[in-house]
Amino acid sequence: MKKAAIVVALLLVLLTFVGCEKKYTPDPEVEQYLNTGLTPDKAYSRIVSVSYTTQNTVKDKNGTVTGENKVQVEFDVSDAENLIYTNKQTYMGIYVQDGTVESVSTAVKTADGYSFETVRTAQDGTVSKSAQSVDAKFVTDLIRSHVFEQNGVYAEGGLYFGDYFMQYIYRYPPEAFYVDKQENLCVFDAVVHVSNDALDNTYITQKIKINTLGLITYYYEQYQDVNTGTTLTSETLPAYVLTEEGEQPANA
Repeated sequence: MKKAAIVVALLLVLLTFVGCEKKYTPDPEVEQYLNTGLTPDKAYSRIVSVSYTTQNTVKDKNGTVTGENKVQVEFDVSDAENLIYTNKQTYMGIYVQDGTVESVSTAVKTADGYSFETVRTAQDGTVSKSAQSVDAKFVTDLIRSHVFEQNGVYAEGGLYFGDYFMQYIYRYPPEAFYVDKQENLCVFDAVVHVSNDALDNTYITQKIKINTLGLITYYYEQYQDVNTGTTLTSETLPAYVLTEEGEQPANA
């Protein structure tokens, strides 16, 4: 997932610095929605299985697609003795590295652990395969990284956005957030204009929806570079199977 997460991770880092330094008073309804003791570990413990697709697309000033990266990830942690994990990615244009246009990585259960197998397809149709013996911790850590990684301060880089929302509600005007009562989701919807050394004259559009566990149910972001006319768009659509509150965690 790491390659696909570059866009998301970069934006999150940038927004940490480009968000208005003024502290805002959030909408009480939004603050109440989030102020329920959200943690990445609590969210992860409720997960039985996840599947999500991320589509990254780059276009030039003429609207021509210059790069596409599609990521399809599935994992199941309902049986701690038989973890299931697959990550399929396709690459086009500027996303192609070392001639690879498709890669599929899978964790395969073996008698003494797991075999982590990757099949890569090159532009000329050549297929290469690799495999390494790994233990359950390797697979668990890999799966967990798709949900969150802990940097010592907050969770980052995955499907869990509870920590970010708790920071954002004080950094952005209250109109950037709202509670979707019909879907029982908290939504961040904003356009930020950036003009600094990192991103000069760039508009960043984001729409993120999270559930009561802090897990995203929808993620959309777009960079629009005014100077070059280049746009970079990323959209993530997840689907979850979760335990009911109070049930034994699926990944205990």
